[in-house]
Parts: sequence; C-alpha cells; structure tokens
Amino acid sequence: GGPAVGDLVVLHPLAPCGDCGACAQGREQNCERVRVLGIHSAGGLAEEVVWPASRAVLATGLTPAGAAVLADAFATAYRALQVAAVPRGGALCVLGAGGVGTQLLRLARVLDPGVRLAAVVSSAASAARVAALGVPVERDVVGAAKRLRPLGPFDSVADFSGSADAPAEGIRLLRPGGRLVLGAVLDSELRLGPGVLVQTRELVVAGIFSSTLADLRAVTALAQAGRLDVEAGVTHRLPLSAAAEAFALVGSRPPGMERLVVEAG
Repeated sequence: GGPAVGDLVVLHPLAPCGDCGACAQGREQNCERVRVLGIHSAGGLAEEVVWPASRAVLATGLTPAGAAVLADAFATAYRALQVAAVPRGGALCVLGAGGVGTQLLRLARVLDPGVRLAAVVSSAASAARVAALGVPVERDVVGAAKRLRPLGPFDSVADFSGSADAPAEGIRLLRPGGRLVLGAVLDSELRLGPGVLVQTRELVVAGIFSSTLADLRAVTALAQAGRLDVEAGVTHRLPLSAAAEAFALVGSRPPGMERLVVEAG
C-alpha cells in the first residue's frame, strides 16, 4: 500500500529507528538514533534521494513547490499548535512570524476560525505581510508584552523568533495556566524572567522539535482538501542551478521572506 512509481510524495525529514525508548513511547521526533534527511542522507539538492517509503506521504493534487514546504514549515507549525493546545475561541500570540510562525497563524485560523491571533515580527515587510492576513502585528520582540497587553492575556504563546529576549516577553503575555511553546533553536541561555511569574500562575513551558509523520499527514490532507494554501508561504523560488545563491539568500534573511523553494527541471 505504499506510493507507486510516478506518484508525487512529500518526505518526512526524520527516519526514526523504531526501537529506542523514545520510539517505544510514540515520540519518533525524539528518537535517540534518528536519521535526518539532508544531514545523514543526501537531501533535496541531490540528483537521487534514497529514503524509507514508510516516511513518504502521498501529495496527489498538489504542486511540487507547494508539497516541498509541507514537511518543514507547515508540519512543524502543526506540531507547535498541538502542543500549544489553544482552546476553541482562545488567543494565540506568535513571536517571530517568519517561515514557520506565519504558517502557525494560518493553521490556527483554518482549524478554528474563531481563534484570536496576534504576532510580533522584526521587519516592516514582515509586518505588512502578517497584517495582510488580518492579524494584529507588532514590531520588535523587546517590550512586546507591554504593547500587546490590550489584546491579551493569551492562552498560548509560540516563539519562533530566535531572539534570546522572546521567552521572557512570552511569559508576560500568558494568562494563568497558559503555555509558552519554544520552537526556535536557541543556543543561548533560556531566560524566562522572574521565576515567580511561572510558578504563581502555573504556566507551562514546552519545547517542540520538528514534527511527526502524523503531523505531516494532517497538513497534507488539509492542503489536498483546499483548506490550506501552501503555496502562499513560498515567497522565493530559484532553479536548482542557483542552489548556492539560494543558500546565500536564506542566510541574508531578506525582509518578508517566508520560504524559498529550489525547483528542479
């Protein structure tokens, strides 16, 4: 019952071992011996990609460019939304509405049209892009909690900004019992501000890493059903011959960028 030759598929980037403690608990994204596509095995810029068929999800009806962003930007955002556990009609704030954070906003609204959203970005171009989605947006993470206070408190805050200042701002935006979801990779020390804010309000701080195969299947199904415009998140496209330029462009983080797709053929 796997994919057939000629089928359009999207590959989940993680291949778990299936035998370790994390896998036994159903936490494949935390597998102790996980293989990552593009790191442990040649990825999307290779002439030939060899990956387990069990990690392939049928993407029939989608364009290759649309399918390409599902496994990262959308599946990771979906994972963050599951962990954020925003109640129906609740409030969610996304710190760092870039490539993943913007999809988190889109997904939240698709799954609950009554959700109240807000976002914080770093550039004017990103602010304009998020505002066009009808989401109240603020510039600059520092001081965001004070400026967003009229819209809060929030049930959940998801941080994809990469800013060391963001977690402490997120803590201040939460209602009692709220959740701070850390999705950005932060090499610096995690600073949450006064511990009493977390303790007395019984806040939950949770990290997420990548996604699960089930997450990828869920967002693919939403896209195939026409509920999710995945190509809207593709702001830049380059041919495979310009792969080096693509890396340079991503490294420079031009204002307003969500996702860049390198297209073969």
